[in-house]
Amino acid sequence: MIVVSDNKIRKRKVIKLSDRYRKLWYGENPEERLGTKCLDKHIRLLKRYVPDFVIDYGIAEKEMFIDFKIRPGKQLRHCKFTNELKEKVRNYCIHSLNKTWPYAHRDWTPTNIIIDNDSIHLVDWDNIFLASEEYTIQDMIDRIDEKINQ
Repeated sequence: MIVVSDNKIRKRKVIKLSDRYRKLWYGENPEERLGTKCLDKHIRLLKRYVPDFVIDYGIAEKEMFIDFKIRPGKQLRHCKFTNELKEKVRNYCIHSLNKTWPYAHRDWTPTNIIIDNDSIHLVDWDNIFLASEEYTIQDMIDRIDEKINQ
């Protein structure tokens, strides 16, 4: 077991186990920190949009966890970010947005995009939310461009 991150302000840990990542939220009302504000709804959305990603999950009064599949590859932030790769990532994120709309991932940062040869994966789906209540698809594409161009 390796603690990958421990954010005491957000009361969230990420632990790498032998065959998965475990994201653990602790403290009062852990579900409130999900984009959906509800673990069951969050899991239903993940199973719908990234069906092979969630391995296990659970909740108690002051603790919640989700176990995720380890995606092969490396974070985009560790890749040589050529114009070709940038365009490929942008297209992938827009495709993902169109696939999940009216919901959106919302956190398209280089740490949440995994590159494995010709494959791209989004990870860290904590913030998936009903985007159409606040944004248009073009608003979200603008956010993708902003994150990719950081």
